Amino acid sequence: MSDTHTAVDPGAGTAVILEFLHMLCGGGEAQHTRLLDWLTHAVRHPNAPGDTALCVSGPQGCGKSLLWDIIRHLLQSHGHCIDIGAHEDRCERRFWLLQRGTACVHFGECTQHEFMRLAPRLRETTIQVRARFVVTTNEALHVPQNHFKLFTFIQCANARVGNQTYFQTLHAAIHDAGTISAVCKFLRHRPLWALVRSFVRARAVVVYWLGLTEHLMAPGGAAEARDRMDYEMDQGRLRWGALNQGPSTGALNLGVAE
Repeated sequence: MSDTHTAVDPGAGTAVILEFLHMLCGGGEAQHTRLLDWLTHAVRHPNAPGDTALCVSGPQGCGKSLLWDIIRHLLQSHGHCIDIGAHEDRCERRFWLLQRGTACVHFGECTQHEFMRLAPRLRETTIQVRARFVVTTNEALHVPQNHFKLFTFIQCANARVGNQTYFQTLHAAIHDAGTISAVCKFLRHRPLWALVRSFVRARAVVVYWLGLTEHLMAPGGAAEARDRMDYEMDQGRLRWGALNQGPSTGALNLGVAE
């Protein structure tokens, strides 16, 4: 791609990036929420330790490298963002010699063998002390159960593989400073918007319930209809009792004047 970047409207660029994050997760809300939670924590607490490493797997050309591009642009103002190929020579040595000022490290094109070699080194103490880590792979990884708590796993969809126009638009948005600033602002305020949405949902439930029950208080409404139905049922029971007891008993008084 060209190094020249066209001007992008921050609002439109933000929409493109957020739609890409949703598309990359295959539209699945659980995965999408996990990814946004990871990004939100990274943006809101750039100098705090990351709880988990982000592990992104998916087919070639689905957008994994562009996701790393987004992360790199979001965090580069807070420290170095380093791209270390998992297959590179002396990768292990470079891993241990990372500087304290490192904000994020990317291990790209990781194979199953390389993942099993890296995973033990991404233990909680390392993640918390050193930096945030992103692992991308084209393979479906077999992950031991004891590694689950160390990673946030994202399985990418292939919905836009080969769509050059889409990825060119996305690339331009990622490299636009105004758009990245807007995405940062969105992620920083995301917990607040979550509270607002919860409030709106709760208010909608209350309003809906009031709408359902409003007719109960209106003249001729459901309350009156229910009372009339109860009255008619009582009258039916009384008539049935009178017929069963017969005229000779005289025990049932229907309240009718002589």
